[in-house]
Amino acid sequence: MAQDRAAHIKQHLPAPVVSLARPIVRGAVYGLHRTRQTVRAGRRAVQLWKKELFLRYRLTPWGARMFAMLGQARAPRDAWRRRAMARSVAANDTAVRMAQSKGYVLLDPAQLTGLDQVLQTCRGLFDAKVAALEPVNGRDVERKRGFLRNILTNDDLKAHPELVSFALSDQLLGAVSAYLGTIPHLNRVDLLYSVPRAGDTLEASQLFHLDPEGLTQAKVFINIFDVGDAEGPFTFIPADESQRLVQEISARRTRAGVPVVGRYGDDEIAELGGAPAIVSVRGAAGSGVLVDTCRCLHCGSRVRPGSFRLCLYIQYCTSREQGNVFDVRSFANDPVRFKAVEQSRHSVGARIAAPHQMQ
Repeated sequence: MAQDRAAHIKQHLPAPVVSLARPIVRGAVYGLHRTRQTVRAGRRAVQLWKKELFLRYRLTPWGARMFAMLGQARAPRDAWRRRAMARSVAANDTAVRMAQSKGYVLLDPAQLTGLDQVLQTCRGLFDAKVAALEPVNGRDVERKRGFLRNILTNDDLKAHPELVSFALSDQLLGAVSAYLGTIPHLNRVDLLYSVPRAGDTLEASQLFHLDPEGLTQAKVFINIFDVGDAEGPFTFIPADESQRLVQEISARRTRAGVPVVGRYGDDEIAELGGAPAIVSVRGAAGSGVLVDTCRCLHCGSRVRPGSFRLCLYIQYCTSREQGNVFDVRSFANDPVRFKAVEQSRHSVGARIAAPHQMQ
C-alpha cells in the first residue's frame, strides 16, 4: 500500500522536484546509516573499555570490592538468598575443600560419589560421538577449534542426568559454595576433547591466561582416561602466585607500552620465577582438580602427536553467563539445586560453544 502511494506521488510530482528530492533522500538515508554505524561502534568501544577495566583491576583489593558490590547491586535479593543457602550447603559435606589463598584443590576420586558411573557414561558418549565430529577445515585448523572440541549437547545431558547430578553432588556443590560464599550458577557440563594442534606455536588457551567470567568462579576438570605429559594435562598456577605474576607482568607491559590484559607466555612466567609453582593435573582416570580459573593462571591442550586428552568439564559461575540448558523442573523440590540451575532457562536458543569458556 505504501509503495503504491509513493509511486502515485512520484507520478504526479514535477520532474524537477523529483530530481531535487532524490539526492536529499539519499543523503538522509546515508546519514542515518552512518549514525547507526557510529552508535554500534561506540557501544563496542564502551564494552571493550569496560572489559579492559574489569580484567585489569579485578585482582586489586579495591577493584575486587567495587566489582563485587556492583554485581550484587544488580539483584540484591537473589544475592542475599544465595549467600544464605551457601552457608547451609557448605556444612553438608566437608570432604572436599578449596583453599581461599590457593584457589584450588586436587580431587581424590575416592571422595567423589558416583564417579565410576560418570567415567563409564563419559567413555560411552565419547565412543558414540567422536567419529561424527565435524572435520575442522580452513583457518580453524590453526585456531582453538583445531585442537579443542566440546562434545556434549543439552540433549546428551537430558539423556544422561547422572552427569548433572554429579555436578550438583554434595561434595562438589558444597565445596564450590563454601569457596565462593554463594550458591553458584551451574553454567556448563561438557566433555572436552583435545588433540594435537597443527603448527609449532602455542595459541589461545594453550597459553597461560585468566578467565573473564566474573571476579571468581570454579571449574572441574576430571581426566576420563590416564593423562601424562603427552596428553597435554590441564596446567595452572595457584591463585596467590598468579596474582603476583599478573601484577608484575602488567607493570612490565605498561612500562613497555604493550597491552596489559591477554595471554602470558611461558618465558614471561619463568623470568619472574613462576615456573616452580606450576601444577599439572596428570594421573590415572578419575584424577582431576577443582580450580578458580579467574584467579589461577592456567593453560592446557598441549597435546603431542599421537595422543589425545578427554576430560569432564564443569563450570560454576558467580556471574550470569550463557551456558547449557538444564532440566530445571526436575529440581523444583530442591531449593538449593533449583537455585543453581534456574538461570539456565535464559540460555534457551543460545550458542553454548563459547571458545573463551573452554580450556
